[in-house]
Amino acid sequence: MVLNAVHADRIRSALGTTVMDVVYGIQVVDENDKYVSIAERSAAAFSEVVAPGRFLVELFPALAYVPTWLPGAQFKRDAAKWALDVAALREVPWGAAVDAMVR
Repeated sequence: MVLNAVHADRIRSALGTTVMDVVYGIQVVDENDKYVSIAERSAAAFSEVVAPGRFLVELFPALAYVPTWLPGAQFKRDAAKWALDVAALREVPWGAAVDAMVR
């Protein structure tokens, strides 16, 4: 059997649903669930970050110290956005699980 996009989407959805249920006790109701979308954004950020040679700062580490507003420092603006997604991945489901336990 060849794994096509439809099968990959179903597998990803089933995996995300299972993780949310087992780890946090959150029932995912549809494929556009906010918890799953947070996880997908974080996974996309991870894919961008680990691609070798994707950012010029890898070759020139001094670029890490340039101001965020400087043209060419898009990597810093992207990193700030990705950090928010990763923080949301950690905090939002955890907060929902804690709220459910308190009730």
